[in-house]
Amino acid sequence: MRSTFKTAILLFFILTMTSAIGDDLSDGIRFYENKEYALAYHLFLKSAKQGNVSAQYRLALMYEEGLGTPKDEKQAFAWYQKAAKRGYAKAQYNLGLLYENSSEIKQDYLQAAKWYQIASKQNHTPSQIRLGMLYAEGKGVSKNDIYATHWYQKAAKTEDVQAMFMLAEQYEKGRGVTINDERALTWYKKSAQAGYIPAIQKLIHVYTKGGLGENPNKDEVKSWQEELKKARETNPVKPDASH
Repeated sequence: MRSTFKTAILLFFILTMTSAIGDDLSDGIRFYENKEYALAYHLFLKSAKQGNVSAQYRLALMYEEGLGTPKDEKQAFAWYQKAAKRGYAKAQYNLGLLYENSSEIKQDYLQAAKWYQIASKQNHTPSQIRLGMLYAEGKGVSKNDIYATHWYQKAAKTEDVQAMFMLAEQYEKGRGVTINDERALTWYKKSAQAGYIPAIQKLIHVYTKGGLGENPNKDEVKSWQEELKKARETNPVKPDASH
């Protein structure tokens, strides 16, 4: 109880003073980075209500993750939508994800595709990947392997590990492009060298069994097994509202 009271007093002081001496968004980011989520939440909320689009996105993320406030996907959806309509690509992407996967929002692949398309045109790499996946699966859009490959290629140019892996699969299986083992192997290696576990596992399989124009190679297998061990020791990254 005493801890809650102290937090409330501190919050009142911060909310009173920041309007005079600081920037709510910047202060909220600082508190977020210090894992003082309750304080960050209230500052993001204050700034979001004043129309700051970046704060609206960060507030939505905190609702979605349950940081500093109870988890509430409907509130997250509402704030992502506000930011998305104002052109914020990260919000457009997360809105698309909610349309695809939320248990609280009616699933709508058409809307998901729409928002990924809008964000993709702003060169938002994760949206380009998801849009490519929807074209590959025919969800929300007509199935089209050429379009899927197009968006994977755009994303792969940013050296995104998942995009490079998926582009490699397209070349290996001839989906939307002519089968090309050399290009497939090149993109698998680029992805694997960046630590992407599925790509590393793929190369272990290639050099164990042979494939993509390569013969079995025990040295390569050993080398990639070592890389796999390193990759598995890497901690996953949680969503970040500080950027």
